[in-house]
Amino acid sequence: MKKPLLLSGLVMVSLPVIGWALYQHPSVNYRVEVLRAELRDTFFPVPETLPTPIAVAPTLPLLPIISPGQQLDPTTTSVQPTEAASPTPVASPAPNLPAQIVLTGFEHQYQKFNNCGPATLTTALSYYGRPERQDEAAAVLKPDGNDRNVSPNEMSAYIHQVGLEATVRVGGALDDLKRLIANGYPVIVEKGFDVSADQGWMGHYLLLTGYDDAQGLFIAQDSFLGPDQRVPYDRLDYYWRQFNRLYILPYPVNNEAEINSLIGPEDFTAMYVAALATAQTEAAADPNDANAWFNVGTNLAALERYTEAAAAYDQARVARLPWRMLWYQFGPYQAYYYAGRY
Repeated sequence: MKKPLLLSGLVMVSLPVIGWALYQHPSVNYRVEVLRAELRDTFFPVPETLPTPIAVAPTLPLLPIISPGQQLDPTTTSVQPTEAASPTPVASPAPNLPAQIVLTGFEHQYQKFNNCGPATLTTALSYYGRPERQDEAAAVLKPDGNDRNVSPNEMSAYIHQVGLEATVRVGGALDDLKRLIANGYPVIVEKGFDVSADQGWMGHYLLLTGYDDAQGLFIAQDSFLGPDQRVPYDRLDYYWRQFNRLYILPYPVNNEAEINSLIGPEDFTAMYVAALATAQTEAAADPNDANAWFNVGTNLAALERYTEAAAAYDQARVARLPWRMLWYQFGPYQAYYYAGRY
C-alpha cells in the first residue's frame, strides 16, 4: 500500500511543477492567458467601441491645414499668422535606395501574453549584440504583469538604459523606414492589429528588418505571428496610421549625425505640426475617418492646443473607435483634462 500512496504523492507534488514549467513556454503561456481573457469577456463583456460624448458633439468645421509659423484660432477656426518660425531642419536628400535589402543577425522571440513590447524590443536589440530576453526587459518595462501596454517612451528609456541611443518619431513615411533599413538600422513601428474577429482590434509593435520594392512589402519580425513576415506597404500603412505613424529607432552611441542626415534632427514642434497637417488632410478626405480625427487630436494635444484637441477627439469618438484604443494612446485624457471637460 505504501508504493501507491508514494506514487500519488509524487504526482501531486510534480503536477504543479510541470504546470509551472509548461507555463514558461511562450506558446503555452499565451494560450492559457487567452483562455483566461475569453472567460473574463464571457462573464464581463465590454462594448465593441469607446463611448461617444455624453452630449452630441458639436459640428466642428474641419480644421484648416496649417504650416509652421501658423496657429489655429479655436473661436473662428481660421488660420492666424504668428511670429515667423525658424526654418525646420530636414534630412539631407538620400541617394537612390536599393530596390531590396534584408538585415540579418536577429534573435527572434515569440511574445508571452501582452508582451509584444518587451519581446519586439529585445529582438531589435539583439541586432546590436545585446543579450537581454523579453522577461528581463518586461521586469523593467512592465513589472505589473497585468499592464496591457508598454509606451514608446518607456521603450526609449530602456534602450538608453542598456547603453544605446534612441529616437521616437511620429508622422513617419514609408520612405523614412526604407531609408533607415537601407542604411543598416532596423526600426520598430507601433500599429494596430486585428488578431481575429472574436478578439477584435489591439495595438502591436512590429520590427521592420527589410523591404522589397518589386513585391511592395516589408520584411518584419513579428513577436505574435513569427519571424520574417511579409507585410505589404499599403497594409503596413493602414495599421501604422492608427498610431499616428509612430516609430522607435534604436541606434549605437555616436551615430546621431548619420541618423539626422537620414530622417532629420529631432524637432518636437515641427514633427507634430507636420503630422497634424497629414492628419487634417486625411480627415478632409473622409470626415468620418475616426483614425484621422484621433490623430488630429493627438497632434493638437502634443502642441498644447487642448480645446481644439478635445473637439477633434469628440469627432473621433462619434465616428467610433475600438474599445481598446485608450489602452495605448492617452491624448484624450490630457486634452479633456486641460480643456476643463472632466
